[in-house]
Amino acid sequence: MRRGVGIAALHQKQQSQKTFQQVGSEMQKAEMQQMKEQMEIFKNHLEDFARKHKKEINKNPQFRKNFTDMCSKIGVDPLLSNKGFWAEILGVGSFYYELAVQIIDSK
Repeated sequence: MRRGVGIAALHQKQQSQKTFQQVGSEMQKAEMQQMKEQMEIFKNHLEDFARKHKKEINKNPQFRKNFTDMCSKIGVDPLLSNKGFWAEILGVGSFYYELAVQIIDSK
């Protein structure tokens, strides 16, 4: 096998590196787009679940704990804002928000 020597080999190596970088960048963009789409789908499913099970979440302490634990594991805080989506879906007002904060602070 003949080894590349000289300026032509250097240009070919640089071109190969540039092509690999472009392909890598395109793959990274595609993966990021796919992840964004998956997160949007997951968010919609979680919101649908919260709507569907709103009464159970509010009435059943064990179910509420399991829901909160699940949300915590995936980085979602249903008590994050008393004016946000979760407050609207779950009916969490400022009283419950403040109570939750006090309980968490006491631990």
